[in-house]
Amino acid sequence: MAALRRHIFLEEEFLFPPLRAAGLVAPIFVMLREHGELWRTMGSIERGLFGEKTGAEVPACEQLLAQLEHHNSKEEPILYPRADEVLGGRASAELRAFIESGRMPDGWTCANA
Repeated sequence: MAALRRHIFLEEEFLFPPLRAAGLVAPIFVMLREHGELWRTMGSIERGLFGEKTGAEVPACEQLLAQLEHHNSKEEPILYPRADEVLGGRASAELRAFIESGRMPDGWTCANA
């Protein structure tokens, strides 16, 4: 869960702003909406794992996998190829530096959580 939350942070903070500026407004809107859905599902799973067991934990995990498959089917062919074109040297360096050693700020939540 921590790795997926960090992945969402990287995209929303480093990748999406330059892509939005390059004109990918609608795809970014969809990705942000889906990040919110993923975030809420992860929260549901965590509440089930670390709180009172409700029996909904396994279906929530299956839901998360389905959401990720749906999300990735758009993100990978649409956004990632454009990222290579759009990200400048500075943005790429900042992203790379964060990937190597950065930490998500405490309490950060995605835009549509």
